[in-house]
Amino acid sequence: MYLENVNGPEDIKKIPKEELQVLADETRQAVIHRISNVGGHSGPNLGMVEMTVALHYVFDSPKGNGGAVDTTLFDSLVDLIDNNEKAVILNAGVPMGLGFVEAKRAEYVKRGQFMDVGIAEENAVAMCSGIAKNGGTPVFGTMAPFFQRTYDQMSHDLCLNDNPATMLVLNPGVYGMNSNTHIALCDIQMFAHIPNFIYLAPTTKEEYLQMFKFATTQREHPVGIRVPGRFVFTGEEDTTDYSIYNKNNVVEKGSKVAIVAVGVMMPMAVD
Repeated sequence: MYLENVNGPEDIKKIPKEELQVLADETRQAVIHRISNVGGHSGPNLGMVEMTVALHYVFDSPKGNGGAVDTTLFDSLVDLIDNNEKAVILNAGVPMGLGFVEAKRAEYVKRGQFMDVGIAEENAVAMCSGIAKNGGTPVFGTMAPFFQRTYDQMSHDLCLNDNPATMLVLNPGVYGMNSNTHIALCDIQMFAHIPNFIYLAPTTKEEYLQMFKFATTQREHPVGIRVPGRFVFTGEEDTTDYSIYNKNNVVEKGSKVAIVAVGVMMPMAVD
């Protein structure tokens, strides 16, 4: 068995080349087993196994600043549940999107601090509302296009009740999976008119960490954070008070033209 020992791309490179097909076969069986239990998309996953293994074997995965894999999102979640016994992470069939591969999430599942509801994002949002109402600190994270399924629960169950849960909206905007059913361009428009929902868009890792701290410690409103596929690092701590709402950050002053940038679009706007 190779798959049980794979916790990251670097582990694939340790497997003998002639044994990679064994890993691919194990991965395909694992996908079939998981989808049989929680549901999900089987076609694309089953068809891309060998290519995925080959890409990780031949190429280096994207690196963050300093040459290390960017684990910002995962580290922030682990820090929360390790230091707050009332904190719970919820996921809807894509735990790897949060960094919780099976070996890393097993302990938290046993502790009741990590829950995978399967392809039932609506249930996750409703559960978050109930957990927050009862004094817990729930965090739900899934891919941006899947939040369209939660509109009623976001509006009625969570936000109209003004319960302080945190929603992590992963990979918003244009990214590799965009299609008719997986378009991720409409999250801002969808959430804009839902009352009581505070929606934040970090431009850097440091801003994300400060926003996440604010979201998981305040008890006034539900908070959403747009989480990019890759963070920009500045090395400068963000001390912004995000409890002051509807306020923008002026990066450069000028005249005649005003450029408004959201989240990771900031470097492009500055350039």
